[in-house]
Amino acid sequence: MPTNIGQESYNRFYKFDEYSYNIAMYLMNNNEMIWKLLKYDDADAWNKPNLTFEEKGSLIYAGQSDGTPFKVFFDSGIPDVWTKESTIMRIYPYGIRPLNRTVSTSLVCFETYSHYRLNTLSNYKTRTVVIISEILKTLNGIEIDGGLGALFFDQSRDLGDKLLQSGSQPFKGYSVYMSTNIG
Repeated sequence: MPTNIGQESYNRFYKFDEYSYNIAMYLMNNNEMIWKLLKYDDADAWNKPNLTFEEKGSLIYAGQSDGTPFKVFFDSGIPDVWTKESTIMRIYPYGIRPLNRTVSTSLVCFETYSHYRLNTLSNYKTRTVVIISEILKTLNGIEIDGGLGALFFDQSRDLGDKLLQSGSQPFKGYSVYMSTNIG
């Protein structure tokens, strides 16, 4: 029986299913502002005390039947009807582009949406812009443990990297696409 010479050099995408979780864990340990803006709905959310690790973890959806009490999701789309004014963030792999059999570029999407009544903060900034800004400040060029290479926001490395407005009234926000090489 012939063997596949070089078989061990093919990318197996180990831990691809853990990327969203690993990114959230990194943000839990390295950025306080995002979590305050997600948890607190008032205009002074940016000025509230930092959350504990447990409080941050309680904001992450883990498959419960009702997703509306949660603020962080690891997929796209909204399966539940949102009747409460809220702010949410989504972190999920958007796609993979193989560069060769060993290395691929994975596009990761970060979405943030806020009800328009909550979006303006008392410091004259908007909640969704601050969250996206904090994501870029915290993650651009950072290597995340667990098989995820350094995230980058650089169109010279991948044309998929971009920032776009997203959502629809009354929940508007932004989507930022960052890339990482995996292999």
